[in-house]
This record gives sequence, C-alpha cells and structure tokens, in this order.
Amino acid sequence: MVADVTRPERGVLPHGNASIEARFGGLLQRLLLDNGWHAHEPWTPLQRDLAKAVEDCGVRIEVTGPQRRSGRSQGAGLVYATVCAPSSNVGAVATYSSAGFQQLPEVPDLHRSV
Repeated sequence: MVADVTRPERGVLPHGNASIEARFGGLLQRLLLDNGWHAHEPWTPLQRDLAKAVEDCGVRIEVTGPQRRSGRSQGAGLVYATVCAPSSNVGAVATYSSAGFQQLPEVPDLHRSV
C-alpha cells in the first residue's frame, strides 16, 4: 500500500501534492511517515450510538422508515454513525456534538508534497 500511494506511476494517486487518511493503520502511518509523508491537518472524528434514543437538542430530527432507508442505518445492522470534520471547523464539531455525537481523539491526515 505504501508503494501504491507513494509512487504516482502506480496510478493510485496523481503526481504532486496529496493527502490521505490513515486513521486505523498504525503500521501504515509509520511506514508513510518513514517514506516522506508528514502529519498535516487535524480532523475530529465523532461517533453516535444508534442504539440510544436521540434526545431533543433543539435541532429538527426526521425519523425515517425502511422505505426511505438507503441501507446505512440501525436496521441494516449498524450500531454507530461516525463522521469526521476538520478540527479547525469548530462550528461543524459543535453541531455534531449538540446532536449527540461524542468526540474521539483528533487524527491528522498525512500529506505528501512533491
């Protein structure tokens, strides 16, 4: 994977500047950092437990049924919803937090400058 994203001739990423998220890959992150990538913009992941009722927080909430579901909800076996926002976008982080999303530790994306 490191060779695929580091070498433009592999066709995965174009030549020039690029950013990727490697949030769950400790080894991948380390290998990318060893190959010229560097930590860049921090992101805030937020997660919402879908098994819990959504409390009234002043935001309009629309309940959907099976006929309107796109297959990405609790009825499809999902128990959490996860979103990410740039940490610098404090309005987005605050909005998700007010809707019951819990902040997870910040994660930087990795950037390659060519």
